[in-house]
Amino acid sequence: MRGALTEAAPYSTSNAPETKEILVKSAQDVFRVMLASDIEHDSVEADASFKPSPGVMAVLGLSGERNGAGMLWFSPRLACQAAEGLLMCEFTDTTNDVLDAVGEIANMIIGNVKTEIESVLGPISLGTPTIVCGSDFRARKTNADAWTMVALRWKEELFFAGISLSNGRSSSHSRLPAANPAMIPASQ
Repeated sequence: MRGALTEAAPYSTSNAPETKEILVKSAQDVFRVMLASDIEHDSVEADASFKPSPGVMAVLGLSGERNGAGMLWFSPRLACQAAEGLLMCEFTDTTNDVLDAVGEIANMIIGNVKTEIESVLGPISLGTPTIVCGSDFRARKTNADAWTMVALRWKEELFFAGISLSNGRSSSHSRLPAANPAMIPASQ
């Protein structure tokens, strides 16, 4: 896949078909090597159909000349099966080991994507996974293009991977605002 992206055209994750190809290939490579399993790219339009529902979602921040995030979402059942494949033991509930395994799988997939696109976009740092488990939540990444999502099928069930990157650093969003002292709890 190396060389699929070129410097000739401006890069945006929201409209680059190459980004979907890189996401799919990265996920397939990780599943093949780490879980000894094959996955398929599903034809469902993931950009429109992905709505977080009860499940396990791992989000990793990306920073550098481009800022954004990568994510991976599994149903609770599929998260347990992925952990079983990675850790070689049985899981029936989304324990901390399952959450850690999903974070590690996401780290490998998004890390592979990051490595692939760095040749065009320049150095990008990958953050530590944040894992969200449950239902009735919304997540939003500010200062980034729309998410580019892929639907993948494993064990006859869909899961999703995605990435979103800004088109460049924004000086207005380059640092966190100062803390409001009234919001900081007093030491006890």
